[in-house]
Amino acid sequence: MYADARVSAKAIAEHLHLDLEDATTDHPVRLPAGQPDLVLQERLLRQGTRSGDVARPPDARSQVSREDGVTTIVVPSRPLPVLMLAAIAVPAIIAAVIGPSLAEFFRRTHTPAPVAWFFLCFLGLFAAIPMITVLNAFVRSRRGATIVDVSRQRLRIREQGAWTTRTVTSVDASDILDIDYSSRESILASARRTAEQQVLQSHPAASTTMGPRVERMLAALTRFRRGRGLTLKTPSDSHCRRE
Repeated sequence: MYADARVSAKAIAEHLHLDLEDATTDHPVRLPAGQPDLVLQERLLRQGTRSGDVARPPDARSQVSREDGVTTIVVPSRPLPVLMLAAIAVPAIIAAVIGPSLAEFFRRTHTPAPVAWFFLCFLGLFAAIPMITVLNAFVRSRRGATIVDVSRQRLRIREQGAWTTRTVTSVDASDILDIDYSSRESILASARRTAEQQVLQSHPAASTTMGPRVERMLAALTRFRRGRGLTLKTPSDSHCRRE
């Protein structure tokens, strides 16, 4: 677990008077010796970081608004694939084809009504359950979203589903150790950095410069891996939210 690993690393760093580096996500963060407990808010104040307008990525789907000191980021749900919508027709067609024939068979064979209704209702459920599931997924793809509310006091994450909205995480700003993001580019950079460190550990005198072949191999392997979105790190654990 992240919390246990951080406590152990902190104890070792304090004992050896070394800097503490958090490399659990794609962008490592190094904390000076003796200051392993600095939260993100304190680090930004000490560094004198000023917030400014940031250019919006051209392919961003999120909507950002600011009101009364609260910045709200709405990340809409991913569109429902067309194949899932087409899946509604499969059980419906099966029920439409088999249902009348089955009812006629029960009538000709004088099957007791309770038995006939049991099989017909079962067939109806066979068609209805997948349709309801896909319908909920379709409504969620249109209405659903991940809503992030950020202020100087806290960060709150809500999940808006097809019909309801629930709070997933609410963390005080004083408890946020770090926030990191993951993308295909950062995954490739992290994989490259890890490979270089392993080479140095095995062969300290070797060159860490990667050849074109290794570079292409890393790029091919990371192409099939999706980013983990945003990762929120707290003293108790880390919380991952994917866009």
